[in-house]
Amino acid sequence: MTLTEKIGQLNQRGTSSRERGISDALKAGVREGRVGSMLNVTNEDHMRELQRIAVEESPNGIPLIFARDVIHGYKTIFPIPLGQ
Repeated sequence: MTLTEKIGQLNQRGTSSRERGISDALKAGVREGRVGSMLNVTNEDHMRELQRIAVEESPNGIPLIFARDVIHGYKTIFPIPLGQ
């Protein structure tokens, strides 16, 4: 891996609830190995498409890591069983 690709694996991109679909810039970043993980992707089809691009079209074929920021209860006012 090049230094740029190694740094790309440390890059985590997030999504916005205002986004409709996957931007061409995000697809290009995944395709070029400049994105290593995604945060708060809620659409299953988008997750599959991004994962496909990462595995099949990026230089090293490294799968993306998908994470959710749920430490404050996600979409509820109730606490979640974090760490139980």
